[in-house]
Amino acid sequence: MRNPKLLVLLSALVPGGVILLPGCFSNSSGGAGGQDAGTFTFDSSSPGFDGGGNTDTGAPTQDATADTGSDAAATGSLPTSVDFGLVGCGGAAGTKSFDVKNTGPIPVTYSVTIAGSAFAIVGGNASGTIQPGADASLTLSATVPASATAGTAITGSATVTTNIPGFTSVQVPLSVTPQGGSLTISPATVGFGQATVGGSAGALPVTITNVGNAPVGVSFGAPSDAEFSVTYTGAPGAATIAPNAVLPGAQANFSPTSTGQKSATAAIQTTGTTCASAANSVQLSGEGTSAVVTVGPSPLDFGLVNCGSAGTPLSVTVSNGNAFAITYNATLQGGTAYSVSPGSGSIPANGQAVLQITPNTITVPASVAPNGYGDTLTVSTNAPGVPPATVTLLETAQGVILTTKMTTTNFGGVPVGTTATEPFSIVNTGNVAAPVTVATGGGAWGATLTGTPTAAANGGSVPGTASFTPANGAGTTTLTVSTTAILCAPTAPLTLTGTGESPDALVSGGPFRLRTTCGATGNQQTLTITNSGSSPLTFSGVNSTTGYAQIVSSSAGVSIAPGDTGTIVIQARPPVIGTDAAGTYGDTITFTTNELGNPTHSVPVTVTIHGVNLSASPNPVDFSSCFNQSYTVTNTGDQDAFITAEEPYPYDYSGISFDGIFSGSGVDLGAGSGVSENIYSEEQCSEDQTYDVVFDVSGNVCIPLPVLEIDVDFSGCCSD
Repeated sequence: MRNPKLLVLLSALVPGGVILLPGCFSNSSGGAGGQDAGTFTFDSSSPGFDGGGNTDTGAPTQDATADTGSDAAATGSLPTSVDFGLVGCGGAAGTKSFDVKNTGPIPVTYSVTIAGSAFAIVGGNASGTIQPGADASLTLSATVPASATAGTAITGSATVTTNIPGFTSVQVPLSVTPQGGSLTISPATVGFGQATVGGSAGALPVTITNVGNAPVGVSFGAPSDAEFSVTYTGAPGAATIAPNAVLPGAQANFSPTSTGQKSATAAIQTTGTTCASAANSVQLSGEGTSAVVTVGPSPLDFGLVNCGSAGTPLSVTVSNGNAFAITYNATLQGGTAYSVSPGSGSIPANGQAVLQITPNTITVPASVAPNGYGDTLTVSTNAPGVPPATVTLLETAQGVILTTKMTTTNFGGVPVGTTATEPFSIVNTGNVAAPVTVATGGGAWGATLTGTPTAAANGGSVPGTASFTPANGAGTTTLTVSTTAILCAPTAPLTLTGTGESPDALVSGGPFRLRTTCGATGNQQTLTITNSGSSPLTFSGVNSTTGYAQIVSSSAGVSIAPGDTGTIVIQARPPVIGTDAAGTYGDTITFTTNELGNPTHSVPVTVTIHGVNLSASPNPVDFSSCFNQSYTVTNTGDQDAFITAEEPYPYDYSGISFDGIFSGSGVDLGAGSGVSENIYSEEQCSEDQTYDVVFDVSGNVCIPLPVLEIDVDFSGCCSD
């Protein structure tokens, strides 16, 4: 017969380096749940497992040391619980056994540890090395103590540890559910109050409930005082109480044979499996009296009453055995928890008066102290020689009282984009268990429970964690706790506060205007980066977009505290003569910071190159006609230049002449101006010559004046 829960377990463990395959299971004789047999199969030939915890590119090898390669990253999910099912309190579950096999070529080491006192490894090897093709066996058991609560699962875990990468530790949940009957009794004490000796107090009901999850057989032993009796439908034979059912017709009586206070117990005898019970006997009390006026029952037990509700009214009977009428007066000692109706009146001879005691609503906030709403009813009469009688009133408020405890509710400064957490606990000082949930206002805030979401009664707690993932600036929220249980006091929310801290880069020192002169070093300027934010600032990736500005130094990579500064020092790049013309150019200094949402900064920079830019046009000068020609030298820079033409002009030139501007004493050529020189023809039929004119320039030359080429060909100018 297959056990589907264990089958799910075995088929669910499928990480990359290990495969746990379902096997065939069979039941054998034993405790509840039977015995299962299955197989864990370790496939050590799977990719990524070589016995050394590393990845091989070829077939797995049996090495025990690290290979070249990265560790394998196995994946998988936890299995479902190994559930031993329902087990009678005080009993043991059937064992669950399986083999652990290694079907691959590499040895596998493993160990299994158990957490939880109800579970144990009872057979096989809890640890060892499984050689290729070999196997090992393992058997688990579960026991349930007699004191367990019926229906409340007992949990534990088995931790499987292997040498397989990615599967070094996996926790397997274990569970077993106690099964049996469990009895409660109401009222806690069946109190008859006063009863006349030789008479009977009259039957009072007794409610015996089976709150367990299995039927239980019930009968009663003889009360310890024969003046009391207990019976039920079908007595004295045993009666069976089904789960969530009550013993039918259960009642008690008191027939005193002497005067005085009396008490007794009647044992509750059970058959079948029982778990922890709130009751194992019936408590009885009464007072035998020779007075002709009696008052009872007492105590009057209203039991546990939900906060915010009122208990069920109960009655007290005042009996007059006199041959004449009497009057009575009923008063409450406390006077606030109950009302009495009628509070006074007359009772005819041999008659009775029934007083209804009505509990008032238990208002919230309320105390859950035992008998916190108890009182004493005093009944006085005018009967001769009869003292006042008292009736004890018992009532306890029932519900939960939750308090959220947190070491600090102020998360302080938290860097934007990160998450800070703070633990909290929800403590229940009420007298019933409280299933709880938590919530915040959302957004940057969150809260989760990290344990079982039910706070046990009388000081039980549930742990949780609050989180803050801030945007920039201060934040606040309310942590609220809710429960479906009855509240005996409002649950105060907690106000959580925190501040999202982020850096903020503020660039100053501009406008950034760099200047340089061809042939000289330019000026420097400093970009000052101030952290005007609330958390450390870093910047990196400092760059010049066009390259006209160059980075001299920077504090990139250095953490800048709030209020402190960092720097980037820049200067104009030295001009490349012949390439970089005098003029003004745009550039941008860029860098990246750790600011949220605005990490990239661009700072515009103007770079001015001062100097002389020279050109000659046309060049070459084509002097192929018999007429005059000219050329122009232009300075487009922003500085003046003095220009002369170097010798030699070819001294043997003929057929042309110059006006002497350049070939003479030279010329001052102002910024943004030009000058022309004429070339005159002197007819020489044989002239066919190329002249190179080389110039001397004084000044900060960025673009030099090139050699001027003059091509002369007068061969077509001569007449016959």
